[in-house]
Amino acid sequence: MCELTAQGYPSPEWFAVNQPIEDFLDSEWQPHVDRLLPNYDVANTNPKWIGEGTSLDITRLLGTEGRYNSRNTVLSVGGGNGAEPLTILRQAPYVYILDPTVGEVTQPIYPHRAIKGYAEDMPFKDKSFWWVISNKAVGWYPKVINPYWAIREMIRVAQERVNITIGQDEENKLLLETTIEKIKDSPEGKRIRKMNITDTEIAFLLNP
Repeated sequence: MCELTAQGYPSPEWFAVNQPIEDFLDSEWQPHVDRLLPNYDVANTNPKWIGEGTSLDITRLLGTEGRYNSRNTVLSVGGGNGAEPLTILRQAPYVYILDPTVGEVTQPIYPHRAIKGYAEDMPFKDKSFWWVISNKAVGWYPKVINPYWAIREMIRVAQERVNITIGQDEENKLLLETTIEKIKDSPEGKRIRKMNITDTEIAFLLNP
């Protein structure tokens, strides 16, 4: 369990003993701009929010996952400035963030824990993180974030599990379900051992 400051953030001393996000970068990675959707506004990468919805119940998931321990790494895709992962720091101290607005629209509260990047084209090595999540990002904006590449990338960099919340829009859910059917034939899709899709969430358990 990490100690938090009066403002609710981890202390600088706590970060000093944890692994920086740079350790997971693939030195041979090259960007694939063609994976981004044509309507992705790189100049304004913070899409308009469409209202509040169901948050990913990370505490519940961690509590029911017997194999989880505090040394496991968690990547939040589209985690913004880190306010969302703050809710699980007490149980998951190795939380990392990938977001296109890091250093521009938002300022991450985690030193050496957040990196600018796109869900469709992550600069990380395969199976870098034990668990990869996306809350109010990949599953909320499938017309802004390319779900085919984003979900494949989430599976690629995950070791054991992937969780994605779905926006409260039936069209979103249908688009994501169709996309997942296509992903099943990909190398990443073949790693899916178990899958569950509800009205609010997509969950994958992966083969090694």
